Amino acid sequence: MSNASVLPNNAICRVSKRNENLILTASLVSTLGSGILTIANALIISQSMGTAKAVGTLFILIALPQAVFSILFGKFSDVFDRKKICIITNLINAVIVIGVLAGINTFTDPALTIFVCSFMLSMTMAMFFPANNAIIKDSVESGRMAAFNAKLEMAVQIGALTSVAIGGFLIQLIGVDFVFVLNAITFIVSAALFFMLTPRRHESVESASGKLHPADETTSAEKTVRKPWLMLLYGIGNIIVTVSNMLLVMLVIKHFASGAGVLGLVDALAGVGVAVAAAMTPFLQKRFSLLTIVVIGYVANAVFIALQPQFSLFWLTVFFPLGAVCFGMARISCRTLMFNTIPSHYTGRFFGFSNAIGLTSAVILTYAIGGLVDNTNILAGYMALSIAIACLALLASAFVFKGKAK
Repeated sequence: MSNASVLPNNAICRVSKRNENLILTASLVSTLGSGILTIANALIISQSMGTAKAVGTLFILIALPQAVFSILFGKFSDVFDRKKICIITNLINAVIVIGVLAGINTFTDPALTIFVCSFMLSMTMAMFFPANNAIIKDSVESGRMAAFNAKLEMAVQIGALTSVAIGGFLIQLIGVDFVFVLNAITFIVSAALFFMLTPRRHESVESASGKLHPADETTSAEKTVRKPWLMLLYGIGNIIVTVSNMLLVMLVIKHFASGAGVLGLVDALAGVGVAVAAAMTPFLQKRFSLLTIVVIGYVANAVFIALQPQFSLFWLTVFFPLGAVCFGMARISCRTLMFNTIPSHYTGRFFGFSNAIGLTSAVILTYAIGGLVDNTNILAGYMALSIAIACLALLASAFVFKGKAK
């Protein structure tokens, strides 16, 4: 092999590793920022209105635009520049957050400001999500995708879960205004990281010769996957995050009569659980099929969700991170299965469809379970969520493969 061929390969490897680090950092920072804003808004709504339906309405407004527009925006990310979409949406998010801060300090009732701005933020996130996932195909070498995928999911979930810890502690120590300013800064940092990214151009469906690009050819095993059921299987993660966040706020604040600091501690422990899952999953994937890990992870997570409100606050701090371990293993393995199945030119639409399915289901369950909690108690809400997760996971896994899956 000549030096001329070695140098370009080394350069490509360096660019790929740099892209990986930038995406991981940007995903962590942007998810952290979104989570801090969401939990701060939820705490304000919970304290000012005090019902599960009010908190649930906030999470519905966050989920609804993503459920409705994810498919359309997924198509956009397959047509337009994915890097520019990620940069622009992050900058818009920063402006929206400053708008929330201005609104709650201007108007006597902050609820309307929070509801409107949360809806606007959800619109930008609906465009960001498929573009962010699609750009991975353009930035990471296929041989490094499995290892990168575990790191990515760890970064995303740790950002989502520990945002409650950071937001909760900062609200108690400093106040809500600083939390919103910090949130805006995270979005600006994320935009800067995406600006430094150097992805490959995503390929069209067919090359000039009319044949599929080699990198996008599917294997015989991949062709046995029923994609709608795989989308539902991935969308279960959206249900868990959306509904359990709503229930957790009510459980800690109302049922256990604790403050934002305790809420932050519980989710910080969950972040540790997801980190443990990310470390364990590559070893489990060598011994078990991806689908097996997904099903066992979701069902075990459902069991721990049912146990979380049954005892004291101490046991919540035990069962919540254990559930996070199971959730992390299922989510990472399901994500790997999706990346092994979908071609680059369809990545945005596929994740858009998955996001729409998961969040539509989350909206329905959030409203239904929120009403159940208001009419009965928090224990019934947790049990209903647990049953829903287990049933959907078993149903989707039963139909995701055509014939016997290897």
